[in-house]
Amino acid sequence: MKITAVFDTNIYISAFAVPGGRAEEAYLQALKKKFILYSSIAILAETAQKLEKKFGWSEEKTVELIKFISRTAAIVKTKPHIKVLRDDPDNRILECALKTKAAYIGSKPEIWRRVLVSGNTTLARLHKIIQELMGWEDDHLHEFVIAGTHYTKPHPDDLVPSEDEKGVHLFEAAPREGQMFLYIYDFGDNWEHVVLVEKILDDDPRFAGKPVCIGGANAGPPEDSGGIPGYYEMLEAVKDKRHPEHEEIKEWLGDFDPRAFDMGWINRVLSRIR
Repeated sequence: MKITAVFDTNIYISAFAVPGGRAEEAYLQALKKKFILYSSIAILAETAQKLEKKFGWSEEKTVELIKFISRTAAIVKTKPHIKVLRDDPDNRILECALKTKAAYIGSKPEIWRRVLVSGNTTLARLHKIIQELMGWEDDHLHEFVIAGTHYTKPHPDDLVPSEDEKGVHLFEAAPREGQMFLYIYDFGDNWEHVVLVEKILDDDPRFAGKPVCIGGANAGPPEDSGGIPGYYEMLEAVKDKRHPEHEEIKEWLGDFDPRAFDMGWINRVLSRIR
């Protein structure tokens, strides 16, 4: 059976904007038909946007690159994971599935969370919610990317223009059922979370004003574990006693269980968010 793979925007950018590394080698393997490469319009659009804004590529150059990738990868439609209910910004609940973007070769099983939140939640507060859902410690920078606009805590030295996340609410940023956007945490490890608005609800007996987690699977990766590729390499090293870094990584991870998901504990933490 032939191996299939999906590259995220980070892999494409590393392969074409910073050639000579493992990402370029992985793409060359795809060109040699060593595995079947899949992509989507959303991934390619995000790749083009980042190359233009962060690397100064011209629109003509990114268009040519996207055409080239489209000839070498099978382009598929992104499957929506979630639905939303009535569009009443003053009284609605967004049911969002938060999935760490596992878009590297062999990056399974998926890590995801489903949570009920108010439509009046600001993006700044949603940042805190996602941190707790995934077990992050908020030690790094972050941003939301919604319809091409970047939202974060603005800083004078920011290379990419951004809006203040404190002034934007979910009902403004994501007004439609099925809308997806990115939450990116730690620009070094580049943890990309896809946030999908599944349903806009008039009411839900499980929601009492505070965010509440109603589903999920697998533990959030530890801080500073190298992004999706580094994280899965660490898990492989722990399983392989002959790996040269087996003992060191095992000690660093401690009693970490990648399959753990404690919804009760997550909700106790969420209840303390102000």
